Amino acid sequence: PDRRLVVLEKEPAIAQHQTGRNSCVVHSGVYYAPGSLKARLCTSGRVRLRDYCAEKRIAYDECGKLIVAADRSEIPALDELQRRAEANDVPGLRRLAAEEIAEIEPHCVGVAALHVPTTAIVDFRIVAAALADDVRRLGGEVLTGIGVAALRDRNGSVVVYTDRGEVEAQGVVVCAGLQSDRLVDASDAEDE
Repeated sequence: PDRRLVVLEKEPAIAQHQTGRNSCVVHSGVYYAPGSLKARLCTSGRVRLRDYCAEKRIAYDECGKLIVAADRSEIPALDELQRRAEANDVPGLRRLAAEEIAEIEPHCVGVAALHVPTTAIVDFRIVAAALADDVRRLGGEVLTGIGVAALRDRNGSVVVYTDRGEVEAQGVVVCAGLQSDRLVDASDAEDE
């Protein structure tokens, strides 16, 4: 309540790059090293995103997925994914024998598989639009068509240099996607 939130977006609309052009898959935590930050964020983020979509009435299809070992040489990799998924508490995970695969996907063949029922798909453009609406509803601003060129520390604040001038802030969260390396290079950010 005592802070002003401003989101700066380079493009003329939100979700024009990776957010709006990804596979739309909501992962369940199968692939990440157990206990890692990625694993924890993936597993908790999936639940939070699912709940947010329900609250906002955004289509969220928990269609699940199969990870299939096509032949015996892929069994060790499947075993490792199963180990990771179990360590990350992926809900409903189930190992399938060859004959069980067709129960989930009739057109799929393999020697074994993992069924991950909590994997989902969602249109992240719609999610991003809902988040932008939330920012505005709570008194913040979402400004599009403003590119960030650099960030600099100045007396305990951060100055954001944009193509429309400077913005001074108490704190900054940078979500630059594929452009993040360029923004780091153009800023006085310290390596951590």
